[in-house]
Amino acid sequence: HPSEIPSVSKFVFIVAPHTSMWDFVIGWLAIQILGLRTRYLIKKEMFFWPLVPFLKALGGIPVDRKKGKDVFNEAVEMMKKEEKLTLVITPEGTRSLVANWKRGFYRIASTAEIPVVLGYIDYKKKISGVGPAIYCDRPFTEVKETLDNFYCGISGKHPERFNLDECDKKE
Repeated sequence: HPSEIPSVSKFVFIVAPHTSMWDFVIGWLAIQILGLRTRYLIKKEMFFWPLVPFLKALGGIPVDRKKGKDVFNEAVEMMKKEEKLTLVITPEGTRSLVANWKRGFYRIASTAEIPVVLGYIDYKKKISGVGPAIYCDRPFTEVKETLDNFYCGISGKHPERFNLDECDKKE
């Protein structure tokens, strides 16, 4: 049950929680319903035969986590040169429980001067959707607080793998 995308031509689309491989399948289907032209950052280890042609056809960009600065620069350049594009990123960076979200989405959006749009898949409520567009023209800690407030109460397929700072403080 996707919501409406804010009327901006290009943005970083973060999707959380990311706790299962099913997130990609469900998220991809929801994005098709929304009619977005998307590219995805996917760890390079997923690009093996027979998945390579399939992932590339879907807009997959292999990411070597050891070369973070290269990926960042390529993403910013891609966002600056394209007239209309959505770059999908899972801010947790993995399906496992993490203490801190990766800041790449924030750095890309702030450097390219584009918004971040919040997407979610809530397995408990069996819905997916789109939240607001936010701009990264303030410190990451403030942006993260906004994200924590938005994602608080949304349940991943494996809820024990989803960590939010603000939710923990409210409970």
